Amino acid sequence: MNIVQITDLHLCQNGEKAFHRADATQALKNSVNYLLHSAISIDLVVVSGDISTDGSMDAYETALHELKRLPCPVYYVPGNHDCCKRMEQAGMIPVSSNGTACREIDLPEVSIILMNTAMAGESRGFVNKETLEQLREILNKEAGKPTFLFMHHVPFVTGFTVMDEPFSGVEEFNALISKKEINVCCGHIHAGMVTHTGLATVITCPPICMEMELDFTPAGGDMFYVSEPQFAIHCVNEKQVVTHFAVVPTAESRRGPYPFSV
Repeated sequence: MNIVQITDLHLCQNGEKAFHRADATQALKNSVNYLLHSAISIDLVVVSGDISTDGSMDAYETALHELKRLPCPVYYVPGNHDCCKRMEQAGMIPVSSNGTACREIDLPEVSIILMNTAMAGESRGFVNKETLEQLREILNKEAGKPTFLFMHHVPFVTGFTVMDEPFSGVEEFNALISKKEINVCCGHIHAGMVTHTGLATVITCPPICMEMELDFTPAGGDMFYVSEPQFAIHCVNEKQVVTHFAVVPTAESRRGPYPFSV
């Protein structure tokens, strides 16, 4: 089974450029075209947040229009740039009184958990006690097959100082996942990373739009390149999971770095 993860599309209203530099709409079109014509067999796609830059309905309609071309289910979780209410209206996420709730998609080969870590008006991550209890209940089922938890925010210190904001509830979250052999798949950081929290493997997916500059100084984490789209593919063979980071080949040359803080 192959699960494609894409993240940080950063689509804008009326096809405007993200952060005045990046053609997010074209990046998504190029990515979908590549997936359609590549040798990759795709069973499902998860979009792990920041579908939009501006939270506009136009951005979500663009995402739906492009991603429905793929011959497989597509699931979404919100990011800090997204508007949960508009995502609900677009049918991307269920209407819920608890904006941070997690939900399970139980498939024969894998268990998929989608969790919203976004908090309205904040760029940092957030998970409350109710969501942690929901997550604990799902994880305690012991599915006996690979389990993936998709969320936007990153529950570890990345070294990109500007992006390493406090994550409310992260200590309790990490204490929970550290006892489980699960794959935690995040976005937000605009770069591919892999680490471990106890028994859990934690992965950040590289972005469709705007690659982070590699900078571990105190000012790092606030500059991006306009470059080729990237994604992750999680390949499941019985109980083994292999994650690949891939680049969508386009004519786009690498330009930048440019600041996120505009």
